[in-house]
Amino acid sequence: MTKKYGFIYIESNNIGLEKAITLENDSEYYGVQSGSPSLVAVTGKCSVSPEWKVVQNGSIIGKAKFNLQLADNQKLIVSSYPDDQYARVYNSDGTFSDVSQLGDFSVSNYLKIPEGTSTLLAYLDENAKLDVTFKEERLIV
Repeated sequence: MTKKYGFIYIESNNIGLEKAITLENDSEYYGVQSGSPSLVAVTGKCSVSPEWKVVQNGSIIGKAKFNLQLADNQKLIVSSYPDDQYARVYNSDGTFSDVSQLGDFSVSNYLKIPEGTSTLLAYLDENAKLDVTFKEERLIV
């Protein structure tokens, strides 16, 4: 089993169907790659198709959208880790279903968090919980 480390960010704006999380990524890639892999989790009832985007310096870096709805006891987890990329809906009993085919293919869906300060903006039900975890990395030479 591979251990994954990172910071967990919890939403800071909780008004209506829009949620926002400010992210600070201190990774240093020196041009070798762009952005850190992430896990985005949406927990709880969501009667709208969950979608989110990463914005940095007024530009949209990436978007994700999944054409599904979640029940109270379900969780959508989307991983952009290159060795373990997936989109799954987990049930309270631990079972899960792959929902990659329900992603909006006009957007990237598997987002990386850019270096520096950025904001993750999400469109979800008011009571749905949003969490983001990403890997902070530094290239050692």
